[in-house]
Amino acid sequence: MAKNVKPALIGDANSSRFNWLKSVLDSEFGMDAVQAEIFDKLQKLVEESNEARRQVGSGNTTQHCRGENSWSFIAVADDLPERYTLYPTEYSIKKYFTSLGILNKCSDFNTVLINTQDFQIDWRASDPPDRTITISPELTSEDSQGLVTGLDKFAGLERLASIEDKLTWDTDNRILRKQIRALSDRRNVQDGQRQLARLISRCVKCSGVKKVEVRQLGQGKSGSSVFRFVIERASRDGSSIEEREFVLKVFSAEDLWKLTSEVQCHLLASPELGHPGYKSHLPQLERASVPCDLSTQTFRNLHIVRSAHWYAVHFDFLGGDRLGEFVDLEAVVIGPGKDLRKKIQDAGSDLAAGSASIAEVRMRVLKMLLEWLTDNWYANVRAGNVRREMRVPWTLGNADERKNIVVPPYELTGRAKGWIQSFLDSPEAEIGERFFSDWHQHMERVSRLVGEDESANKSLGQLGDQLPVLLSHVHGDLNANNVLLWLKHKHPFLIDFPFYQEAGHALQDFARLEVEIKFALLDRQKDSPEKKLKAFEHTYSQMPLWREMELRLVDCWDQPAAAWSSKGYNKNVKLSFELVRLIRQKALGVQQNVRCDGPPPGDFLQEYWPALLYHTVRAIGYPSLSLFKRLLAVYSAGSILSKVHSFDN
Repeated sequence: MAKNVKPALIGDANSSRFNWLKSVLDSEFGMDAVQAEIFDKLQKLVEESNEARRQVGSGNTTQHCRGENSWSFIAVADDLPERYTLYPTEYSIKKYFTSLGILNKCSDFNTVLINTQDFQIDWRASDPPDRTITISPELTSEDSQGLVTGLDKFAGLERLASIEDKLTWDTDNRILRKQIRALSDRRNVQDGQRQLARLISRCVKCSGVKKVEVRQLGQGKSGSSVFRFVIERASRDGSSIEEREFVLKVFSAEDLWKLTSEVQCHLLASPELGHPGYKSHLPQLERASVPCDLSTQTFRNLHIVRSAHWYAVHFDFLGGDRLGEFVDLEAVVIGPGKDLRKKIQDAGSDLAAGSASIAEVRMRVLKMLLEWLTDNWYANVRAGNVRREMRVPWTLGNADERKNIVVPPYELTGRAKGWIQSFLDSPEAEIGERFFSDWHQHMERVSRLVGEDESANKSLGQLGDQLPVLLSHVHGDLNANNVLLWLKHKHPFLIDFPFYQEAGHALQDFARLEVEIKFALLDRQKDSPEKKLKAFEHTYSQMPLWREMELRLVDCWDQPAAAWSSKGYNKNVKLSFELVRLIRQKALGVQQNVRCDGPPPGDFLQEYWPALLYHTVRAIGYPSLSLFKRLLAVYSAGSILSKVHSFDN
């Protein structure tokens, strides 16, 4: 079983040298490091670790060694001061290691002296370090090699194998190049490639690997980069080359909470992703070859790896030749029609059979996704967790920033509110009054939604009144890039699970998809004629059409669109309108027809508006959306607030 690599505790007041040591330890051993600038701090950290071990022994002093030592090794630089005002001497260094010897109650400390000076220490009548490693002030490549040699096989450490020289990718792929560059703080492709190689090396066993090819898969919307990689490895007898494909998801240190939530939620969601016949199609979360130390978390880490400030997990990838062609939802909605038809035909699917309209094909694929999710999650009473409860749909408080909330009640985080308020206060938001005659009324309602606290809950109108809500397994963040569709087998491959809920509001996934159609994909169709839609969604002359579509969705969504009165290129708008109508029709069917425990269903829109408002108002704060889409989101959110009589006063 893979063992977590614990961090090193390094006593070093020189920040430049510590950062150098940390970088070498990370790249060569996959190890993090914690800095103590004075010995008093280092000693306190060791004492805290000892106390934690004693607590594992339930207070029994004879059991004080039951817990694990927190550190791979403890290193002390020979110029480490005892306190901030004291410069170390030879006597100080001897005292440090003698103190560590006294604290080593379980005889499992591994100590290292980082020798940076010329003087020699007489260790007679004192506890010497287990190892001494000499480093010059220049921190040269020879110093790096000496450090690695000195630590390799010491204290159970083992230098990591790497696939860096075996990694290949299509350097002409602009999207993939951008993703890899983003892994570098210097926005350097070569540096990003090294980080990617280290993460993959720590995910999989490197023995026998002949080649690793990285391919584009998509860009996750929860702060992660997603890559597809293929491992070519020699068979055990060496007679052939075997291939295996994986999905790699990468998160920054800032979003580590999302990754830990992703792992825990994926393990919860896996048994519920489908009926027994679908088990072989599930993305399997793989255990890491070298998982990183996450001792601060409440679970034992077996899946997450780290390189520098990047964290990653990998999944068994079941696409490609074994299960046929797949597409993500973005390609279904905005991709060139001929490409989508070809993918469907190559997969041997009947999704394009007898259809002359690419719009109808797009509708069929979306319908397939919605029906699968409905059958396996939202209406699957046999799977458990499907029930109705009386809930208040909204509260004006601040949701926990680093916790996956279960809704309802819907509640925005303080950070999300800040992003929304920043846009509302920007000069760009003033442009809205040029497109919407009632702009200021909509702005006022949205501003109050994100600016008021719980004391104003009484102003929420219907959002503050209890109503029956349908609960079920939900993904929580369905979007155009984390839904992959196997065309031949008519099954989705879902990724991004940090917001998965075992018993969340069943309509929130439908509302999230509606928001994706309207604000992320509308007027981005690749087949759009250049003369009529020169700048795609950045074509401001489309705004009247968008406004007309939004008015129809608010007032008469269940009626097919007749003629469109606004000028502009309306083909994409008509498609988006029909896609949203399909989403709402499926949501209506789920909301009204599922028979389960709890009160009977209430009015559809009264239950749907809170979910749609939540995802719509969050879209206002997304810098990745075009200015005009964010203006439309403000107008849409304001319209919903008016419908539910929020902030009428």
